[in-house]
Amino acid sequence: MDASFLELFGQMLIQAAKGQRQMDQFSNWRKQGFNAANLPGFNDYFQRLYGLKNIAKESDQYGKLSQKAQADFLTAYGEFMGVMGLVPEKKYEALQQEFEALEKKCQAQEKMMTQLKAKLGKSKSPSDDLTDQLTDLIEQQRSEFSNTIKALSSIFDPNKKA
Repeated sequence: MDASFLELFGQMLIQAAKGQRQMDQFSNWRKQGFNAANLPGFNDYFQRLYGLKNIAKESDQYGKLSQKAQADFLTAYGEFMGVMGLVPEKKYEALQQEFEALEKKCQAQEKMMTQLKAKLGKSKSPSDDLTDQLTDLIEQQRSEFSNTIKALSSIFDPNKKA
């Protein structure tokens, strides 16, 4: 993890321990996209840690390094929050909305399955009718075969006297 980020974040925690005001300022700074104008004292510390303090703010190099430092900080901040088990508020809200949509879809599908099961219980399907007809045909053929065997056995029975 980015050592500068850890030092900066550690310093923020030390300062927060000295007073809730700094924590409120950091929270506002985070909510406003880490805008340097919102936390001047913290901004100076940030510039020193990320090597921006001794570079002229008007130079192209400062702009490039500043963007890289902000990107590195935000990446490290996201990793740190992930290690802490925290999820960004926007991501949480998006997941919450997705969950609610899936929950509604699941309820609608369960309702539909219940309705379909009720319809299925009320009416027989064509395959059920075909199965019943086939079963009746087999039973009828079995009965006729049995009667035929009995008739033939009585004709050819050697124990039977004519």
